[in-house]
Amino acid sequence: MAVQFKPGDLVTLKSGGPGMTVDAVEYLNGLERAVCFWFSEEQAHKAVFAVTSLEALEQEPAEARRPERGRTSAPARTRRRPALQIAAE
Repeated sequence: MAVQFKPGDLVTLKSGGPGMTVDAVEYLNGLERAVCFWFSEEQAHKAVFAVTSLEALEQEPAEARRPERGRTSAPARTRRRPALQIAAE
């Protein structure tokens, strides 16, 4: 089954790294690629990744991320989906 991502999805590299937001999904030479954005040290970054190198991040409902009174913003909270465990033979 093919990996399906759409704009707005939260993802990370399977090898690790920051949480990123999918901006667009493109096809280049028959391969599906995701254009992703993320912030690091208050600087915006953009890169294109093969969708097979990405995994989805679960996001808390929007109500849980709303800023408290008096705060200007609340940090986004994400959680990795559990990885499949493969037993060694």
